[in-house]
Amino acid sequence: MFEGGFARGAASFVADVDAAALRRLVRASLVAFDAGAGRYRVHELVRAFAAERLEALGRAATALARHSAYYCSWIRDRERDLAGAGQAAATDANARGPGNVRAPSRH
Repeated sequence: MFEGGFARGAASFVADVDAAALRRLVRASLVAFDAGAGRYRVHELVRAFAAERLEALGRAATALARHSAYYCSWIRDRERDLAGAGQAAATDANARGPGNVRAPSRH
């Protein structure tokens, strides 16, 4: 579902995954964590396998809807920030999010 990196909050909202579960996924090398950026990344093969499993279980549409809802809210937050004092941080955040923002339109 996620393209590029994602934050813990995104994983929590989209996949109902808590911090402990993310740590277990990192220890199992299914997810990588970039401590400097504070973001997670899923290898493309793992992401493709997970997408196939969601489809097979009939849960792909629900996952996509949650992903879309999260990133629509994320865009609204960045839009407000771009007009105010948080402009620099919002610009930086926008540079990290494009894959996930565009992902729902490709499904």
